[in-house]
Amino acid sequence: MTEDRFRWFTEATAGDSLSAVAERCGLDREMLRLEFVEDRVTAETVIAIAKEYKNRTTIGLVLCGLIPKSDVTTPLSREELISLATLDEILGEFTRRVKKNPELAKELVLEIARLRAEKN
Repeated sequence: MTEDRFRWFTEATAGDSLSAVAERCGLDREMLRLEFVEDRVTAETVIAIAKEYKNRTTIGLVLCGLIPKSDVTTPLSREELISLATLDEILGEFTRRVKKNPELAKELVLEIARLRAEKN
């Protein structure tokens, strides 16, 4: 499963297993496993999962490589836009903002330290 597909599947299903998703969506478990493990996921499967779990179908279709980002014509939330961005795009935007306001770099370091402290 590619990283984007895995991330979408995990987030869209709140971490449910393939078996749980198959049962909940009325899909064949082995077919679902083959589609995601062998990167042969279909639009029908993505749409079925997205609808069952009350997610936008377009995000799943883009992240699973079934449609390009440019085909999404409905307005997306900030979170949806970020979920579709590549790491390079996110880092590029962050770099642009830090150059504009160097204090952001300090804020990021403090936030990372805070998150690490919470984790431990």
